[in-house]
Amino acid sequence: MAKMTMKEIAKKAKVSQPTVSRVLNGHRGVSEEIVNAVMKVDDEAGYVPNKAAQTLKHVEQQ
Repeated sequence: MAKMTMKEIAKKAKVSQPTVSRVLNGHRGVSEEIVNAVMKVDDEAGYVPNKAAQTLKHVEQQ
């Protein structure tokens, strides 16, 4: 199976991309129902965060 992006996970879970990000990063304030939906798609997809993109984000914040 090809790698899925957060955008694709969001579409399949029927939520927004920022919601997927919040769920995957463990932020509070997301309903259990949405967390379960996102995690189900995530488990099926075998999502792996893009380390290069994460590094760029951290560099921009400094």
